[in-house]
Amino acid sequence: MIPSADPLRGISTDETLEGRISRIGRSLTAAVSEIIEELPPSARRPTDVSRAFKINKDLSSRLLIALGKRDPLAAAYYMPGPEALRKLIQTAGGKVTNPVALARLKAAVEEFELLVREHGGNRGALGAIISGWVPEARARFEMENKQAAFRAMANLRGCAAKTLVQAALVHPSQTPGRVDGLGIVGYAGLRRTRPGVPLHISTLRTGPGAEGEAPLSVAGEAIDAMSGDMLLREFCSTPTPEILVRPAGSVAHYLLAGDRVGLTGAIDLFLGEFTPRVFGFTQSSPGRRVSVTADIEICTEELVFDTLIHRDVWPGVDPELGVYDTSMLGRVNVNNRERDIDRMDLFETVVQLGHGVQSCRIEGVPRYVEMLRSVCAQRGWDPEAFRCYRCHVQYPVYATQIILSWLPPPP
Repeated sequence: MIPSADPLRGISTDETLEGRISRIGRSLTAAVSEIIEELPPSARRPTDVSRAFKINKDLSSRLLIALGKRDPLAAAYYMPGPEALRKLIQTAGGKVTNPVALARLKAAVEEFELLVREHGGNRGALGAIISGWVPEARARFEMENKQAAFRAMANLRGCAAKTLVQAALVHPSQTPGRVDGLGIVGYAGLRRTRPGVPLHISTLRTGPGAEGEAPLSVAGEAIDAMSGDMLLREFCSTPTPEILVRPAGSVAHYLLAGDRVGLTGAIDLFLGEFTPRVFGFTQSSPGRRVSVTADIEICTEELVFDTLIHRDVWPGVDPELGVYDTSMLGRVNVNNRERDIDRMDLFETVVQLGHGVQSCRIEGVPRYVEMLRSVCAQRGWDPEAFRCYRCHVQYPVYATQIILSWLPPPP
């Protein structure tokens, strides 16, 4: 409960924050509606409102969007900030014939300003509070802030990409009781935004012997520091940039040579890596999950994170999605429940696309299905034998880890 902003107005002193925001949202929409209704019905489009009250079109559009919301919380979220509303009051002063309506708007804006000042100090902080109650507001709030974070971090990191593709294919192994994994990681439109910035892609192997074994190409050939055959060259830009491989235990770093900067230097680059016997068909211990991850180490406009599970592997078991902050403690093991505290509450989802690689098309990577068919052919796998899941994230947050995990059946 919070105290009343002004007890003299008869507002309950035990009003909740949600109730207070709802009441102010109703007051604002009612007052703004009275102002807008002074215009002829045929002149209430954003351009008409902008012209009539001499305000910019962005402000008039936001006003009309807010007025169109039946939920007062949503109306408060979309309503312009107090400064912008005061501009409307100034410009509408000589246009509005009903002084009482203008007085109501002034009073509502004063309350709105007090609300903003008390809870967060700015309009954006209040929007964050409201987004917790209004799903459509939350989706917009997250998108706007993730996009702003992408722009800032891309400039600071000095590199960015249009699309990050991560795909994990899981297939029965020749070793009884185990399954093999094949990972694809790559970028469409990968570029430097500042000269001199090193560009690299990293992969992490899991499973038995991952620390001591060399990474394997899709065809199963060992890769060392002198070899770049992890590249899916047929699907990379031409000319393909020189790649330097730096194995480091279970991690392999792939460094890009050259120093081209900006959109003219953008490339498409895709790697494939095979990991035998990576998981078991059943739980290795009670309640122990298996997982695949996408690590956001380069700022990207979108992530397409696919998992393709063979129909004979974990039938009837769907993945669980988690997004984790890795800034303090590094990469997350999904079975370490102490890392639950780093789980981020973001509006991301995973969906089942269907069966067979033909269900996995990506608009920004036109040859993606062809790529999947190619790696399956190299392994001798049937590309139509997989059930396919996708997590599609717009502007994934830099330095986060996105995990898809399964609980295999008990032994």
